[in-house]
Amino acid sequence: MNLREDLIKYVKKIIGDIPDVEDIVQDTLLISIEKRKDLIEESKYQQWVFRIARNISIDFLKKNQKKLPQITDLVFIEEGKEKPNSFLALAEDNKHIYDKVKEDFLEKNKSPLEIKSYFSENYPEVLSISDNYFEALLLAEFKGISQQDIADQLQLPLPTIKSRIQRARQKIKDIFLKRCQIELDARGGIVNYNCEK
Repeated sequence: MNLREDLIKYVKKIIGDIPDVEDIVQDTLLISIEKRKDLIEESKYQQWVFRIARNISIDFLKKNQKKLPQITDLVFIEEGKEKPNSFLALAEDNKHIYDKVKEDFLEKNKSPLEIKSYFSENYPEVLSISDNYFEALLLAEFKGISQQDIADQLQLPLPTIKSRIQRARQKIKDIFLKRCQIELDARGGIVNYNCEK
C-alpha cells in the first residue's frame, strides 16, 4: 500500500483531476510529518493523514470559489469513504433544490425560515429540523462560514453550533435514506439508488 498514491486518488475525488492535487498531497504529507509528534494514537495515523488531506482540499475549494458542498454532499460522503459515481447522479437529480436554496440564501437574502419552507415543498420531513439547526447548517454549507464564526455571529458556544450542524446533517441524511432505496457495495459505497419524488 502506497500512502502517497492513495492520497492522490482521495484528493482527486474531492477536487477533481487537476494539477493542484499534487500540491495538496505534498502539503498533507508535510503537515503529517511536522505534527506526527502530536498524534496521540499512532495506530490512527493513516486515518489522521486522510483527515488532513480532506481539510486542505475543502479549504482549496473554498479559496478557489469552486462549488461549495451541495446539500446532498452531506448525505452520502462520510469522512474517509470514497465518493461513489452514483452520488453524482443523485446530486444532479436534486440540483434544482440546491440551486434554488443557494440563490434564495446567497443572492436574494431570504431567511432560513423561508428557505426551509421552500425545501419542505419537496421534502416535508425537513419541517422536523429545528429552525436553529437549519440556520446553522445553511450558514456553514452555503455561506462557507466556519463553525467558530457562526458561534461568534449567533453568540453561542462553539459546541452548540457543532451539535446543531451535525444534527441537521443527520436529519437530512435520514430524510434521503427514508425516501431512497439505496444499494451499497461491501465497503458502504453507493452502487445504485432509486428515490421517491
